[in-house]
Amino acid sequence: MTEPYKPDGKIFASNAKSGELASFPDISRGWGLTLEQTGGKPPMEWMNDLFQRADLALQFLQMTGTVSRFNADYCAFIGGYPKGAVLHSDDAQTLFVSAVDNNTENFNTSDPVQNWIQVGAGAEYATQHTPGPVQFATTEEVEAGIVTDKVTSPADLAKRFENADFVIDFWQNGSSWYRKYKSGWVEQGGTINAVTQRLVINLNIPMASADYQFLAHSGQIVNPGGAANHTVREKTLTAVTIYDFYFGAFASYGRYYDWSVSGQGAE
Repeated sequence: MTEPYKPDGKIFASNAKSGELASFPDISRGWGLTLEQTGGKPPMEWMNDLFQRADLALQFLQMTGTVSRFNADYCAFIGGYPKGAVLHSDDAQTLFVSAVDNNTENFNTSDPVQNWIQVGAGAEYATQHTPGPVQFATTEEVEAGIVTDKVTSPADLAKRFENADFVIDFWQNGSSWYRKYKSGWVEQGGTINAVTQRLVINLNIPMASADYQFLAHSGQIVNPGGAANHTVREKTLTAVTIYDFYFGAFASYGRYYDWSVSGQGAE
């Protein structure tokens, strides 16, 4: 794998000489403008401007849209950080979100901080008042060794969640659905109408093996309280075959199955 390029912070054509940089006349029109004004060939001055626009836009995202430190020079250049910009403190322990537009306040030196909202903290900043199920221990608690279930550091928090399982993908189309978990566990299901006594239920996504749990509730469309009974005949990685004992006798009522499968997924 090629090593990702690390931005050097340089802006294209930032040292262009007089006459080498000119604003592109109509950004919305694009290159079609050259057919009318420059014989279909964009001049160097326009090219310099377009590349510079791209560099400046990326720099703006790096400084305001991603987690970065407060930069006084850049702050002055853009007239203050926009509302919603996320930055971290100089020691990388605390996250702040700008509560106002044109925010020039440096939360590292302000006391109290007025225009930024603190949204995250390491052990040095958090207290027992941290909301939510995860509680951070204070420095005093860590040093005294009196913490129990509280998180003692960002590394401790990461360790607690490294084995946690959670949904990474979800799909639904009508009554059909599935959930994929980080561990590879899959849950899926749907509703199907029975058209034959031997019914094949195709899974929404394949399973790793046939050793999965299959559950189904069967019933009659016209007479919901009527009799319904079935047995599983075969399970494969992509389908379940069931046999409907009462299909022939109650076919006129309409037959349906609400089904679900859970187990290790193939992907």
